[in-house]
Amino acid sequence: MKFFIKTYGCKLNKTESEKIKNILISQIEESSLEEADLVILNSCGVIEKTERKILKEEERLKKEGKDTIIIGCLPRISSKVKEVSLFSFLKDKYKVEFSKDKKEVNPFYKEGSSCVIIPISRGCLGNCSYCATKIAKGRLESFPKEEILKEIEKALCQGYREIQLTSQDLGVYLMDKENNFSLSNLIKEILQIKADFRLKLGMMGPKWANLMVKDKDFPLEDERLYNFFHIPVQSGDSDILKKMNREGTKEEFEEAVYLLRKRLGEVLISTDIIVGFPGEKEESFKKTLGMVERVRPHIINTTRFSIREGLSLEDSISPEIKKERSRKLNQLTKKIKREDNEKELGKEKKVLISSKREDYISRDEKGKAILLKEGKVGNFSKVKVEGIKDGYLTGKLISYL
Repeated sequence: MKFFIKTYGCKLNKTESEKIKNILISQIEESSLEEADLVILNSCGVIEKTERKILKEEERLKKEGKDTIIIGCLPRISSKVKEVSLFSFLKDKYKVEFSKDKKEVNPFYKEGSSCVIIPISRGCLGNCSYCATKIAKGRLESFPKEEILKEIEKALCQGYREIQLTSQDLGVYLMDKENNFSLSNLIKEILQIKADFRLKLGMMGPKWANLMVKDKDFPLEDERLYNFFHIPVQSGDSDILKKMNREGTKEEFEEAVYLLRKRLGEVLISTDIIVGFPGEKEESFKKTLGMVERVRPHIINTTRFSIREGLSLEDSISPEIKKERSRKLNQLTKKIKREDNEKELGKEKKVLISSKREDYISRDEKGKAILLKEGKVGNFSKVKVEGIKDGYLTGKLISYL
């Protein structure tokens, strides 16, 4: 008997897949998808397109005679997928035994990488009108600070050099227990660890990003903290944001980015934008484009709105309009990224070589990827930026540091 876990969606799903793999691997052999008898699809239910993809994959695998089970978000939000207890299924059919370890923080160690993903919470405090994830993940549950620190120290002792903190919204950490912005204290304690590493902050709402940058005690200037900030704004039109029931405003988003650049200089901004939300007129979309031109995020995760079960919204924008707006936004994103990358040409940078695929992937002080032909994973190095390839910077190794 052999198993394979295929993971869709967010980094939190990856950490949950890692937990399941660690339970199974001592009792069932892990294999490739092709060789597996048992396939576990850890699903994402954010958009309809992903749901169709997962259901099609399930159908294909079952036709091949593989025992296939869907877990994760989709069974909790879609009537097309029956929710099954994975642990009961595995215990009854495969006699898998489970320990009573109730550890909440389950890191995801990327294979062939010096990076480890550490979840700090599950769920959120928001009530966005378009989001089905709140149904699947539930309300905020912050993990114990002591356990987070323990897992980070363990990863560093094992030689990992890049720590990525993840959650649905980093900024609300501990707000299920305390009524104040507590992320700063966690970051301070992480950075008290005596080691040479890099820390990458995960997604954070505009409201909390604003509080973070205005907090003079937040250790943003520590060189171990990447100048990378993922702040999802979703729209540049205030009326649309109200319909989305977003807690953060576009003004808070723009102010946060402005203050981050004022405080740190060069930063890498990533954001999320939904096009074709119900009620989004052409003027609304133009406001979003105008905001993007002002703020110039280096990364924009563009999603075409799709209706999800359990939500009281009607899909009023045609697929053709969504496609065209997505095309225009992606075109603008590519232009901004190209112009930003051109400014990097010829610069010498200190990087962490974080992983190896076809090329070695190194990351500079902003967490921006620079592809190298040679290197050693986990090493800090000096490189020179020489070119641009498929939207990525390419460089040459000068020396190890």
